[in-house]
Amino acid sequence: MTFPQRASLLAIVSLVLAGLGFWFTGTRGGRTAGSRPETDASRTTTSSAAAHAALPAPGSAIEFDSLLRLARSDLAAFTDWLARHVAALTPEQRTAFLRELMRRWLAEWQAGAPGGIRDAFHRLAETAPATAGQLVALLPSVPLRHILVEDLVAAWAAADPDAAERWIDTLTDGNDRSHGLTSLAEARLRRDPAAAMQWANARLENPTNPAIVQDFTLGFAAVDPVRTAQWAAALPEGDLKKQATVTLAATWADKDAAKASQWAASLAQSAARDDAVTAVGQVWSGLAPAEAARWFDTQTFTSPDARFLAVRDFSESLIVADPEAGQRWIDSIKDPEIADAALSGAADATYDENPEQALLTALKIKDPVSRATAMGELMKVWREDDPEAAEKFAAVHMAKQTKKLAP
Repeated sequence: MTFPQRASLLAIVSLVLAGLGFWFTGTRGGRTAGSRPETDASRTTTSSAAAHAALPAPGSAIEFDSLLRLARSDLAAFTDWLARHVAALTPEQRTAFLRELMRRWLAEWQAGAPGGIRDAFHRLAETAPATAGQLVALLPSVPLRHILVEDLVAAWAAADPDAAERWIDTLTDGNDRSHGLTSLAEARLRRDPAAAMQWANARLENPTNPAIVQDFTLGFAAVDPVRTAQWAAALPEGDLKKQATVTLAATWADKDAAKASQWAASLAQSAARDDAVTAVGQVWSGLAPAEAARWFDTQTFTSPDARFLAVRDFSESLIVADPEAGQRWIDSIKDPEIADAALSGAADATYDENPEQALLTALKIKDPVSRATAMGELMKVWREDDPEAAEKFAAVHMAKQTKKLAP
């Protein structure tokens, strides 16, 4: 039996997990979503007028420690100065200045000390969100800026979600827009769940970027996974529903794998259930490999091809998370076709660190056509990455198959 083509499921799960990884401390911007930021008024000792007077002339040499103290005391005044300062710099100077500014801000943001940049930004986002938006627009596209977008939208949308949405629609950076929409969806669901889902459905009727369904699902699931599951189930059959289902499965499993696995297993037999089970298994394998494998072994799929894809993706995630546990699981598989699918996933998981071991794993696939397909895909990549090593391996291990494996 030949392997079916890998669907986009693995890519969706990877994108979702990448999105989850943007939070440095496990919460939005280092604070609990929906909570008010801590402030320390006693630390704000410089008046707005004094802050303006103390800021260096635009384009002049910068003493960053003094500059950051001024930014903490009056971020609105700092924003006005920053716009004029970067306009006076050459492109090279602007890049160097902003890189150093963001490096220092990131260190302070992660430290989270009261009265620091984080509190200053949260105050500005709550009292003057449009100014906070101007500040964000001046900064380079780095992970911290995406967090600033999320925190700004969370504060803005709590008071005026429509204004926050209009600002998000002006953003040109795709990551900024994605993080902003996720935060907006979360804020809308907290405000009015029924209206939030009507809003999401309206935006999904003719989306310019269908991937926004992942942003909505991430935001909704952060508030209420059960309600999000009901919303996703009601979406029309197709790619949007698939993306919502997989995104929810991955997000929910990351927070509560037991409940996510119960939900996925309870779905009616369908392609959506196949996707949900696979996504839960992939995420769970990184949290509790043995438990995830035991659960995954009990699941059924709509077709042999669906089972192949699920096993291959789960095997890849399991091997990455725990190579020994993954190998034990593969060795326990009795069905040769399922074992072949698992070996293919294991080979994919191993390639980046050890291409030769990946090919040796693929050589264990019993079905000759499936083996040639898996090895051909790996050899094509290896020949691009390291032609000499790839040809040496082919000469030793695959002399009879070299012609078949040629790209």
